[in-house]
Amino acid sequence: MTFTPHKKINFKLFFLRLATLFLLAHAFLLSGIVSSTTIKELSLSQLTDEAQLIFEGRVADRNVIREGRLITTVVTFEVLDMIKGEKNTTDLDLHFSGGELDGEILEITGSKIPAINEHGIYFVESAEGNLLNPLLGWTQGHYIIENNRTYNASLKAAPNASNLGEAETIDAEGFKARLRNIRN
Repeated sequence: MTFTPHKKINFKLFFLRLATLFLLAHAFLLSGIVSSTTIKELSLSQLTDEAQLIFEGRVADRNVIREGRLITTVVTFEVLDMIKGEKNTTDLDLHFSGGELDGEILEITGSKIPAINEHGIYFVESAEGNLLNPLLGWTQGHYIIENNRTYNASLKAAPNASNLGEAETIDAEGFKARLRNIRN
């Protein structure tokens, strides 16, 4: 089969378009896979059992750094009460993926980075690992204390598996006692 120059160009364009279509379809399919994250819903007992550390703390500082190509916010907590784990320090640094650095913003959907002066109870999955969010179950392991009342950071709800969808709170000391009771 002989190709004239005109037919060669059409043949090349056909394969170029086919390759482009294939790459676009591949990128589209991968973007759906990469962007979707499923976080298993955990009960308060599961959170307590699976957490490496549980502590009451206050956010003392936040520093945004670049780790490779990833923007990371290092949150420094003043540890007020260690509920689970060994208290060998008064400060604890946890690395959360995301933040703003030099005009570049990285936001991880479903992850909430604790704010300066935030007071809360934190269930830490791993203080050493390279996780997107070091809190167990992301916002499931993030409880805020305001006016001595504790609520889940994302739902503004009481820390009780039976009523996480309700806008209720529980007193902080009662919540900590409940966690210690679950551990025993």
